[in-house]
Amino acid sequence: MLIAVDIGNSNIVVGIYRSGNWYKTYRMATHSAQPSAAQFDLQLQEHLLEDQLLSEPVEQMVLS
Repeated sequence: MLIAVDIGNSNIVVGIYRSGNWYKTYRMATHSAQPSAAQFDLQLQEHLLEDQLLSEPVEQMVLS
């Protein structure tokens, strides 16, 4: 599984690429009262848990 993260001014978008296809994307809003990195981590873990991806190994990660 590859995780791609695009950190923008309005949104943080996380894409999950597995088995040769883009499987899922998650969009988390950024704003002036920005949550901490720990809160973003928790949000992402919740998304991965809901989609049963939390236990799948991450082979690569790309940040932008």
